[in-house]
Amino acid sequence: MASSHQTRFVKICPAQSGAMNNEHDRVARAELARRIARLGEATFVEHDPPGFSALDDSAQKTLFIPASTIDLAMAR
Repeated sequence: MASSHQTRFVKICPAQSGAMNNEHDRVARAELARRIARLGEATFVEHDPPGFSALDDSAQKTLFIPASTIDLAMAR
């Protein structure tokens, strides 16, 4: 990957509903996110890291993994 576009963080977006929100599903999603982060040489974070801002470069280099199915409006 080019360094200007490299993902620095992988984070799971919380589910909007209670569906798929039991302990087993949360653990399974977290493990998948850790593996994705490892493949991309990024860091899996469960919470925003210190200094993280949705308005700065950190958010642009974060891969957000939805915890449930999302529609186009939510994806934007």
